[in-house]
Amino acid sequence: LSTKAPLFIRDVLNDPLTASIREVMTMRDVRSLLILPLIVRNEVIGTIGLDRIGEIGNFSPSQVALAQTITNQVAVAAANAQLYEDARRRAVQLATIQEVTSRITAILNPEELLTQVANLLADRFGYYHVHVFTVDSTGIYLVARGGSREAGRVIVNEGARLAINAVGICAWVAVHRETLIVNDVSLEPRYRSHPALAATQAEIVAPIELGGRLLGVLDV
Repeated sequence: LSTKAPLFIRDVLNDPLTASIREVMTMRDVRSLLILPLIVRNEVIGTIGLDRIGEIGNFSPSQVALAQTITNQVAVAAANAQLYEDARRRAVQLATIQEVTSRITAILNPEELLTQVANLLADRFGYYHVHVFTVDSTGIYLVARGGSREAGRVIVNEGARLAINAVGICAWVAVHRETLIVNDVSLEPRYRSHPALAATQAEIVAPIELGGRLLGVLDV
């Protein structure tokens, strides 16, 4: 991974580089090993390995050439697949934006609108939960207004609200008006859990602003 270069290990059972996998190699009777990096856009995304079973030995030039050819073809396929996935994801995003815009113009009830938007985002992108909090008339609290699925209904019905000056991810975003990404909530001291969202592992919160005024936050 660090050198981005092929690695040949002649004696797997006695080489220090294979210490962590020696038990598995012994069970499989692997004696020599050739590992080639799978590189896409100058980043190693995996490896392809050739095992020599039963006896220590070298790999022939034709075996190495075959492995390198396969590796190159897999790298091209992986790159193409990534490009396709990026294009597909972008198409879904644009379609979702269009659908959200269409619903905004058709729905006059704020609670219904925010709930539909939350459900739409959660469904289209496969999110565990999406919620919209809006600033109340006092400017002191963020109030739960629309959330996705059953958890969203529970949170709204219980009248959940968060003090903007309190400790919390949503409160921090409301104060600083910056999007905050937390890829592991267990390591984030500002994270506050909710019983209805016990499976949350990562979170992103973005401010909702209009004309320089904070309206609320979008919590994913």
